[in-house]
Amino acid sequence: MRHTRILPRLALVICGAFTVAVCSDGPTEPEEHHDPHEVKIVQGGTTLATYSVDNNSWDDHLDVEVGTLSGVTVDFLAEDGDVIQDDEAYLDIVIDDVSITSWEPSTPGGFTGAVNALQEGETAWTIRLMHGEVGSGHPDLVTTPIDVHVEEHQN
Repeated sequence: MRHTRILPRLALVICGAFTVAVCSDGPTEPEEHHDPHEVKIVQGGTTLATYSVDNNSWDDHLDVEVGTLSGVTVDFLAEDGDVIQDDEAYLDIVIDDVSITSWEPSTPGGFTGAVNALQEGETAWTIRLMHGEVGSGHPDLVTTPIDVHVEEHQN
């Protein structure tokens, strides 16, 4: 009679131990976050504007003509001047007035793309270095807005 009571208890203990072993998380690495020192907007090797994290400000604004400005890259730089590269990082640009400009990345969340200047006017962009899956990540850095001025093409 004692054996019939022990077997269910033993089975319960084994199942409980198995559940704990399977469901418990193993040691995990802390999630890496980036601490950029500067943000540069570059086109064709020319720096259009630089954001200083220390000063929390841009050194200039963007002037673009109506049309498309291709090959624009947003670089996030570490303190040593190297571009921060991480497969889990992506770019997000929040545009105040999307009737004036848009950003068309080469790949979703990509750091290179085209500025589409849709009509004459002024808007502002807030540039964010995101971490995680494109569209559902969290910001590692959010800049103050940079003014974007769009003018008609001058002959």
